Amino acid sequence: MTSPIAAPIFRALPPLPRMRAPISKDQVQLGQDELTELQRWKQRYQPQLGLLQTPPLGPVDPQVQSARSYVEQLVQELAGEDLKKQGVQLRVELFSGDKPQVGVDDLDSQEKQWESKHPDQPWPIRSWLNAPKEGQRPLYRLVLSEGLLRNLNTKEELGFVVAHELSSLLRHDVQDPNNQQSLQVKSQNWLDAHEMQAGQDAAALAMMTRAKLNPEGALSALDKLYRKFPLQYPKEDQKTALAAAAQGQEHEGVRVALLQAQIEQMRRIGEPATMQPSTPLPAELVPQSPPQYDVHVPDFGRFQQNFVKTALSLTGDTTPEWMFQNTPPPEVMELRLTNACPQDFEKALVGLSDQLSHSDLSPQQRVNGFLRTLLAVGNNGLPQGFSQEACAQVYEFLNKNGAFQAQSFCDSLSNGSQSLHREFATTVQLNPSFQKMLGTALPDLSRAAVPNYARDPKTGQSDVTMVASFLKSPFAEPLFPSALGFLAQQNPAQLAQQNHDSGLPLGLVLCNQLRSLEKLPADFTLQLRGAMTAIQSSANGLREDHARLRLRPPLAEPAKLNGYLQGLFRSEQGGAFSPEFEQQLPALLKDLVLTCNHQKDLVFDSSRPLDLENGQERRLCSLLSSAEPSEKREIARYISRQWAHELHLPSHSARRQWTPELSKYYASLSAEQLVSELTTQDLSQHSDRLRGMLRDTYGLKPEEVADLSTANLKALDARRESGEFTPRPDQFSTPADYAQALKTYQERCARIKLDSRFLSAAESRPVLSQLAMIGQDSQTSQNLAARLTPQTFEAVLGAAEAAVERSKTLRHLCNDLAVEALGSDAGAFLMDGFLANEKQIPELDRFWSLAERTSKLSPAAIEARPATRDRFARSLFPRLQKLPANELRSWLGKEHVLQSLKSSQAADLLMQVLGDDAKEGADVQTLAQKVAGLDKDLKLQEKFPLAYSIMRDDVALQAKLQPSNVNQVFPPDLRNPVEQISVFRNQAAGLSGIVAMTRNHPPEEQLATIEYLMGRKPDMPAFLEAAAENQNLGPVAQAIRNARQELSEADPIARVMVANSFLAGPGGLLHMDGGKEALMTKLMKGVQPKFLAMAGVMTQAILSSQGDTDSLAVAFVLGQKPRNGEENLSAADILNRVFDSYGVPGIKMKQYLAFTSEFADFREAFESAQDAAMPLTYYQIVKLIDKRFGSDWPADLKVDKVLGSGSVNLAIRYTDSKTGKREVVSLGREAIEESTNYDFARFKKFTEALTTTPENKEKFGYIGGLSKLIQESVKLEFDKESAMAVQKLAFQSYKHKYNGWTVRSIDAYKVQHLGLFMEEAKGKTARKILDQNPALYREALRPMAHAEMSLIKGQLAQGNVIPVPMFANPDFHDGQVLVDEATKTVTMLDFGQAVPINNEQRELALDLMTVLGRLDTPKQAIKRLNRKFFANSEKGLSLDDLKPVMARPKVMDKFIHLLSLLARNGADVPISTVHWVLAMNRQLVLGEKLDQSIKGQLVGMVVNHKLGLPLGVFNTVYAANEKVKNAATSLVHGLFGWAIPKPEEQKDLFKSVPAEEDRRWHREDSFGWYPFDPE
Repeated sequence: MTSPIAAPIFRALPPLPRMRAPISKDQVQLGQDELTELQRWKQRYQPQLGLLQTPPLGPVDPQVQSARSYVEQLVQELAGEDLKKQGVQLRVELFSGDKPQVGVDDLDSQEKQWESKHPDQPWPIRSWLNAPKEGQRPLYRLVLSEGLLRNLNTKEELGFVVAHELSSLLRHDVQDPNNQQSLQVKSQNWLDAHEMQAGQDAAALAMMTRAKLNPEGALSALDKLYRKFPLQYPKEDQKTALAAAAQGQEHEGVRVALLQAQIEQMRRIGEPATMQPSTPLPAELVPQSPPQYDVHVPDFGRFQQNFVKTALSLTGDTTPEWMFQNTPPPEVMELRLTNACPQDFEKALVGLSDQLSHSDLSPQQRVNGFLRTLLAVGNNGLPQGFSQEACAQVYEFLNKNGAFQAQSFCDSLSNGSQSLHREFATTVQLNPSFQKMLGTALPDLSRAAVPNYARDPKTGQSDVTMVASFLKSPFAEPLFPSALGFLAQQNPAQLAQQNHDSGLPLGLVLCNQLRSLEKLPADFTLQLRGAMTAIQSSANGLREDHARLRLRPPLAEPAKLNGYLQGLFRSEQGGAFSPEFEQQLPALLKDLVLTCNHQKDLVFDSSRPLDLENGQERRLCSLLSSAEPSEKREIARYISRQWAHELHLPSHSARRQWTPELSKYYASLSAEQLVSELTTQDLSQHSDRLRGMLRDTYGLKPEEVADLSTANLKALDARRESGEFTPRPDQFSTPADYAQALKTYQERCARIKLDSRFLSAAESRPVLSQLAMIGQDSQTSQNLAARLTPQTFEAVLGAAEAAVERSKTLRHLCNDLAVEALGSDAGAFLMDGFLANEKQIPELDRFWSLAERTSKLSPAAIEARPATRDRFARSLFPRLQKLPANELRSWLGKEHVLQSLKSSQAADLLMQVLGDDAKEGADVQTLAQKVAGLDKDLKLQEKFPLAYSIMRDDVALQAKLQPSNVNQVFPPDLRNPVEQISVFRNQAAGLSGIVAMTRNHPPEEQLATIEYLMGRKPDMPAFLEAAAENQNLGPVAQAIRNARQELSEADPIARVMVANSFLAGPGGLLHMDGGKEALMTKLMKGVQPKFLAMAGVMTQAILSSQGDTDSLAVAFVLGQKPRNGEENLSAADILNRVFDSYGVPGIKMKQYLAFTSEFADFREAFESAQDAAMPLTYYQIVKLIDKRFGSDWPADLKVDKVLGSGSVNLAIRYTDSKTGKREVVSLGREAIEESTNYDFARFKKFTEALTTTPENKEKFGYIGGLSKLIQESVKLEFDKESAMAVQKLAFQSYKHKYNGWTVRSIDAYKVQHLGLFMEEAKGKTARKILDQNPALYREALRPMAHAEMSLIKGQLAQGNVIPVPMFANPDFHDGQVLVDEATKTVTMLDFGQAVPINNEQRELALDLMTVLGRLDTPKQAIKRLNRKFFANSEKGLSLDDLKPVMARPKVMDKFIHLLSLLARNGADVPISTVHWVLAMNRQLVLGEKLDQSIKGQLVGMVVNHKLGLPLGVFNTVYAANEKVKNAATSLVHGLFGWAIPKPEEQKDLFKSVPAEEDRRWHREDSFGWYPFDPE
């Protein structure tokens, strides 16, 4: 069998022979076709990858061959077996490029071209490579640049990028076996792949782990590559977003965030590959070849000679005429057409300067020739990136010829009627390579740059308004002095007297333009403003008189009116109007409004009307407050014609200061007036102009344009589309006549296209823009909407549709394909109107029709207001619920229906469609078919993954699917984890656009974006709002709208990953200047002052201890859902998420820390948040059982309920179908032991980072000391055999009878696959009973507390006084107790944390309590502790060690700190001792709930211990005391039983007696002396 690879990659496989060495050229005689084929092979990727270093023929550098062999072996390790199995032929090839690139290329097309020309000859490439053809399979090659090898440091990093490409190849081979879509490398940079990368990244990680390569190399590879070769985006927000979204690949942040999550999960489950050390790449691996991306000219001598010949012909005082006519001589044309690389041009220009330097020409002639040559050759002659050395050589040439007269040269660039000045400035002077060459030489030439640029090419006249255009060039900065000098030469008075095309004084236009320039250096901006001062002053002196004349009816040049007004009011930035003019402006504006609204055929803009300048709009809105009603209508109509209804008025806009006057006007309208205003439009103002336009353009008769209705315009457009109006050759006698007629027609079409833009807006905006003007204010919009009836709303909607349709028809008729797009403000009012009337529209068809029409007009309407989508979904959902199943399924298949619903609503409706087939006992095969049908028809997993997931959970629970059939109904998802995350899969392009755009902004704005998307910030950041509402940003705008909505329902993982997209990667927020500081400021914003220090230290520790996943840890905090509508995270939020991010160790640590004074304020928050993110659904449980047990799970055991989800174990109920008995299995979570061990390692790093300073070590050092105890405690839950032994012991021990109640536990049967099988107990949890029936709670729990206290003391139900070995259960609480009122049984359930304890360990616990209770003096306490815990050690505690512990106010606070102190000093405190104290504290807490305090017993035990008496003595005394009390009680009952209420009466008594009295009646003990006050 032939080797599946055409190189020695597979040499490690014994059956495959080693490939022979490459054939050298002198060993074979090649024909011309073969030489051509070899050259094509070599040069195929030279522009992207450099020169091929491993050709199929000829020698290969030994170092290059070594590098290729290394990569081949790596390929073998990663995918050798897979490539062989699929029969893929692959060759590894290295290229010289210094930019990192690797990719797969197939040579199928090249091979087929050869075969078509040489059907009888094999493709020579295969022969040279010893790769015979197998069927129609192509030959692939894995191409790598040497730059990739040079920029990576480890085998794992290289393995990731190679595995990425190999997985892409293997997938391509499966999905496209006929290779219809060829593979090729598309860029120089591997990061710039132009296709989605996340799926292949995930596949690469899987390939790496199989090859035992540490997947962490993926993160370090991307970090290095993104840091050194970041993808470049435009700087402007909108362009950035569009570019990133359109690239077709994830942004750096999105990609890195996904990888971090996947690798973190691998670490958590203990993936062995994550523990492998990294392997450095061999030092000799990286060849040092020049990049050689470009092909050099074949004959450089001729190329150089053409430069010299050209320059020598251009040394004269005048510029040759051919340069003005652009008719170059042959040598210049050859230079322009030569495909030379930058190095060739650089070398040629250096050579030219050298030859000119040594010529006998004058300095003027030398430089003339050099500069005109650059101008003649054009941009190709000055490619960017000239070397410093070359620039220095040319600079020397120019500097030596300083006698050159720049003015003389510049004068020669004009021939009287034409000018090359601007071309010279653009091509040469604004070229960065020339600027580096020129440096400080020839300063007069630099000063001439702006004067040159300002010269008009056709007239040679200077145009001062070109200064702003010049300064916008990214290469203008070195020439800023030229701009200042040019402005200084201007005559302000003359500029004020001259008129611009807009009608404004030329000086005014110039100042407006210069003032609007952005992103100029601050110091230059000040200089520019200074240079403008005189010009602005002169222009301002004339502008008001000018305006009075210009705005006086009849309007001169009305098409320029809008541009004039824009410039006039913009000039206010350069100086306010005079008071006199301000008084006159209202009258001028009113006249202007009436003229523009009513003058027949008035066109006041040359195209689509521009927005009003703020100054004009502000004054018009101000007029609304005092104008007459009729005047108000005219003003609003005028404003509407210049209001861009397709754009949203941002909440941060300065226009919000005056637009409330508009809202007041609309709010004052009655419903009838509003409807009339929006539905009654007079289109007659421009009708004659439109008729004339159509007649002139299409040669129509007057009667053909008498009717200008939309229907007739459509009919005319149909005729135009058919070609009726287009000249045809058969209509003309000569081709020349036809060509002239066609040209004239095309000119008329271009003219009408431009004219139609004003007319279409003038007709449509009085409707559409007024909708936007109403909708921009939510309160006004909703109030007006409430006045509409269904009929009037439909009339308004119809008017909007008619306006859009007419505009579309008119513009299409006039050869313009643009359409009116309603923005979110207009859509918001329409949606407000719809929702205000939806209850009066009972018919579903009409309801949906109106909704569809509304959203079609404005797709953004549904997201325009925060609650709109929810309101619409709440309205749609009950209507769909009423439908029969078949009709409902049909409706769910309609476009937009499912996406209009919340995911939970959609899932409910899907369940309704499934009906009885999803009930328990239904046929599983039928259910599977129906689910598959729904998924296929509705594309649920593809388009609605969250709804599908909820439906899946509901189906599994309702149908009671079992481990044996769950995969039948829901087959395993073969997609990788990344592809299953809906937020990324659905919004990857748009999200990448948002992330890329956001990274242009300061850290504070980036954080505001995260907060907005997470739902904690109600208002969209200003820059994001501006981008989102621009209709040109479709994918980005949709991503912003959708992402926030999806994230509101998404699971915590998706929210964290989206937040991390903004943080992750070298360019992420955490790694930019000021990023961490801004993050800290943001996180601390909602923290109370007293908690600032603690929260700050905790967050800093997270940031500094997480290594390559620091951003993931921060995202875990930022990804929280909003709590109670609060925008800022509280200290409790932050601390909860910090500890929760460490999994089980963090959760358990919170339980300990809640006792400390440092964290006392967070105790309630810690308890309420415990395990909040842990619950698993029924479906997940069944899948876990199937995965864990497989065929070992008995078919007779039917899972039916998830009883509880702890941080370690899951309680699952099942029924034995043979016996009908219900039982429970306590099953460890997936990979819980591995993930917990990993989390402990992470937590250790966290505690180390937490205590880096002496101050913090003193404050938080105790946390590290607790970790060992917690780890030992958690391990108990993994040891199911020991857990079973404790459970059986508990079953034997809890056999108490007390006050008529039976106290028991449950039996355990077996341990299998980390599952502990036990009996099920009956009853409700005591915690639920406490809320429903406090009296029953106390009655039932007192016996349980009594039994638990006995067991703590080592006493069994039989009443032994000598304590026996037992167990200590620190997790006893009322959530673990079931109460069965019917049988009066109380059952204790969970003993996962319980640990066996003997008397010695109990006594040790009492030692601790004696110290903590201050029964010992300080010296006695130290002596006791050292004797008990440091007996065999030289270490021990001192009084100074113990003093801060004992100074704490609460006993449990002291206890936790004492444990930590002992652990940090090397003491081994038995976990049973710790658990005994915790169990006692649980009883104290429960005693408070039950009003039967055990404090007296505890005090007695401690005093008994202090006196040196064994615990048995206390048990004996206590038992005797109980007997005396019981005897006395019996005597009282005998004498006064007639007066004591019966038990039934006692229940009622508990309900009616005040709590204070109730507590007095039920004290269990009466100890009155408390040496301490335990909690």
